[in-house]
Amino acid sequence: MNFREKLTSFILTVFVFISGIEVNAQNFTDNLSFGLRAGLNMTTVGGITESGLELGFTAGVGSKYSISGNSSMSAELLYTTGGMSADITVETSDTKIKTYDKIHLHYIAIPVVYQYYFTDILGLEIGPQFGFCLGGKEKNKIGNGNWIPTKLSSADYNVFDCGILAGIYTNNISQGNDFLVSLRVYFGLTDAMKYEGSNKNICIQFGIGYIIGK
Repeated sequence: MNFREKLTSFILTVFVFISGIEVNAQNFTDNLSFGLRAGLNMTTVGGITESGLELGFTAGVGSKYSISGNSSMSAELLYTTGGMSADITVETSDTKIKTYDKIHLHYIAIPVVYQYYFTDILGLEIGPQFGFCLGGKEKNKIGNGNWIPTKLSSADYNVFDCGILAGIYTNNISQGNDFLVSLRVYFGLTDAMKYEGSNKNICIQFGIGYIIGK
């Protein structure tokens, strides 16, 4: 094989390689979609005595990559709230006093979930969620008194949070419908607060989403 033939063969090889990359990139972008997501949270911190539910919300952006006709991977970047609400009745010799405590925590959360559609419109999702606490506050009051807020510091909460997210959601309720509805449950695997003993974030979330582009 002379120099011209070798050069021609090399150019053809490079062309086929580049063409393959372009085709793969095109296939990847064709299967990738982006959207917005928001929802209401009911959260608590498991392991803390008398801990109850606290109302919060979630909002952010997400992306989804279709693996096959009935499965996909989704990754999201969300602002979400955590925390708990509790009330305790303290009995003295002649009276009962009720005390109230609320903890509000703010997170940037990154869920990465595998989604499987078991019908045309319903699917299951499960995967890890990683969170980073931006801060928070605690509020206390006694009886009918005023709330006393206290800003929390990194000495009170753990900055990193990690857990398992699972849920059920809709997929293409009707042809051309870009909305989705989901119900998720999150179980933390790391302690939310720097207290003694176990205290994990738990969240029940009802959410909606909208696909804005592909």
